[in-house]
Amino acid sequence: MKNKFYIPYYLLLLLFSLTGCNFNSTYINREEDKKDAEKVSDQFYTLLEQKDFNKLSPLLSNQFKAVTSTKKLNEYLTGTAIKLGEIKSKKLDHWETKVIKGSNSSAKYVLYYLVERTKFQAKETVTLVAENDQIKILGYNVNSEGLLSSKNLPDHLKNGIEALSGHSMDDVKVHYNSAKPAQLNAQAYAQGTDIHLASGQEENLPHEAWHVVQQKQGRVKASTQIKVNAVVNE
Repeated sequence: MKNKFYIPYYLLLLLFSLTGCNFNSTYINREEDKKDAEKVSDQFYTLLEQKDFNKLSPLLSNQFKAVTSTKKLNEYLTGTAIKLGEIKSKKLDHWETKVIKGSNSSAKYVLYYLVERTKFQAKETVTLVAENDQIKILGYNVNSEGLLSSKNLPDHLKNGIEALSGHSMDDVKVHYNSAKPAQLNAQAYAQGTDIHLASGQEENLPHEAWHVVQQKQGRVKASTQIKVNAVVNE
């Protein structure tokens, strides 16, 4: 009798424990999940290429909108396009996905792109999440030499050259640690209003800045063509 009493009791405890469990299935890096994320990402890039930023909102997650205003996003995207140039092409380099289905469902997708722009190449990351059974963009990050190393002329140099030449140097950008001079077997060069300095070649900045002045004065003509179709002041 005692054993008969305990058997139903154990079964009852087992039933309660089972009803309290969470059942989830986790899927890592499935091709179908990647393709689902790419559909949203492709829409995002199409709008970027068209510069139709006002239509991006339906693609963005609530978390994204909570920390980034429309104005701030538009300024970032516009600034990126100005510094790096328009998007020519993009290639998915690698990707990561994690989809959990069950009582605690969630999904996260990270797509890493190599993007060819008219001025610079970029490594761009689009992070997406599941939100109300739809895939939305959680984050967008751009890494490029054109963003990380592009700066204005130092104030003391800028002021001195403007005083000597009478020309504004507000539009001059200096690209430090640039790989482009190596294409000419050079340490530095000026291309239009862009000055490219190889690593550790900051001492050449005044010389190249004066090349920019000479171009503004019409004293320098473009005479050298390099692989990236850029014309160099000599």
